[in-house]
Amino acid sequence: MNDEGQAPESLGDESKARYERERDEQTRLRSLRALSHMLPVLSLIYAAGAVLFLVSPPFTPNTPHVFICAISSALVLLVWAGMRVDDARFDTPVSIATILVAAGMGLTMYAVSGDIGNTTTLAISIVTAGALLYRFSMFVMMVAVVFIGWLPLAHGAAIGPYSLGLFHLWAATLVGALVLWSRRQLMFGLHEEAQEADAMRRLATEQARTLVRARDAALASAQVKGQFLANVSHEVRTPLNGILGLLQLIDSSALPKPQDDYLREVHKSGRSLLAIVNDLLDLSKIEAGEMRLESVAFDLISMTEEIAVNYASAAHAKGIELITEIGPNVPSEVCGDPLRLRQVISNLVNNALKFTKEGEVTR
Repeated sequence: MNDEGQAPESLGDESKARYERERDEQTRLRSLRALSHMLPVLSLIYAAGAVLFLVSPPFTPNTPHVFICAISSALVLLVWAGMRVDDARFDTPVSIATILVAAGMGLTMYAVSGDIGNTTTLAISIVTAGALLYRFSMFVMMVAVVFIGWLPLAHGAAIGPYSLGLFHLWAATLVGALVLWSRRQLMFGLHEEAQEADAMRRLATEQARTLVRARDAALASAQVKGQFLANVSHEVRTPLNGILGLLQLIDSSALPKPQDDYLREVHKSGRSLLAIVNDLLDLSKIEAGEMRLESVAFDLISMTEEIAVNYASAAHAKGIELITEIGPNVPSEVCGDPLRLRQVISNLVNNALKFTKEGEVTR
């Protein structure tokens, strides 16, 4: 996948070429890092071979083989010390240097020994190159160097040893190619997984940002709505209190029937409307986190009787008797929030009247 999470098959030619360049660049860097870990091991193997030839000489003369392994070990360490694993440009020179050291060591040892059966070192060099390198072009160069150097040295040997040595080299070439192909496929798979993980991370980050923006927008919208509701409630409550105040100044006893009943109904409806406006104002305060309870002195008995008067007509219309009973131990004056208490008692009485079919409601 590319940075946007698209598979390479779904990209255009230009995007696909760019994706392949990025993939090759990242894969070459991984190959270079792998070389940085393998080269010290290869140098140790060459050094161990030099020690082994020195302790237990397999050839006569033996000294050249010891020097060849020791020099190869030193050259590999030199290549390893001069490489930079964070720069993909070092991949080509390091690969060529590894090829020259491995193939040159094998060909030199074969030339010094003079035994055509000693092609094991060359075969091992080919397999090692397949395990260390990344590009097939470098591997083909390695194989070409080995065969070009081996064929003149083996010219004139008996057909049996010659065929056996050639078979060893071709078998090592095939094994090295398979190792190189498997390593490339593994690197490509790792690159695909890394790209997919990066695309998923980008997608998750973008979704998180989208959710944060949506949350902020919702909070801002709720705050604006709450502020608008509070402003409207204040604006409505002010003239409504004025209407209710003027209604109280009208003497209903001076009005003929049924106008006095109309006045009472208007007064009752105004109080109900005021209660609704107060509820809306309380809702806006709760949403804004500004809901506070007052603590003032008020007459509890008078407030209870006023509530009973407000709901008396509703109880009468349903044929229900509304009875107010106040215990002797209840003080007439208490401290608290009269508006909130009035809302609670009014809601209780309203629900009692709503769900009572017959009988009475006692408070």
